[in-house]
Amino acid sequence: LFGRIGTSQFRMIVVVIGLNLLFGLGVGFSGIAMIDNWAHLGGLFAGIAVGFVLSPRYSLDKWATPNIREVVRERAGYLPWIATTLVALNIVFLFSTYLLLIRTGVVIPR
Repeated sequence: LFGRIGTSQFRMIVVVIGLNLLFGLGVGFSGIAMIDNWAHLGGLFAGIAVGFVLSPRYSLDKWATPNIREVVRERAGYLPWIATTLVALNIVFLFSTYLLLIRTGVVIPR
């Protein structure tokens, strides 16, 4: 939809993600540094999910000239923003509850 530049940018994003995963796994398993690889993978998947929900949607409209079509941005409304805010508040609530349970001695961290 966005031609050579969009395809090139997408490929560069995939390369950077691959390098980060390889570096994180290599350093994490080598014993040099204690890196939590599951946290990085969780952040990657959460970023993909939030990007999918909040990214703008485009569709092709009528032909402007015989070789060019117009691109129209579709309006998604406020529902994705409300859902993302509620999920973020839920995560903050669960994390603060877990910390409170640790502080009171109900949960003993490993």
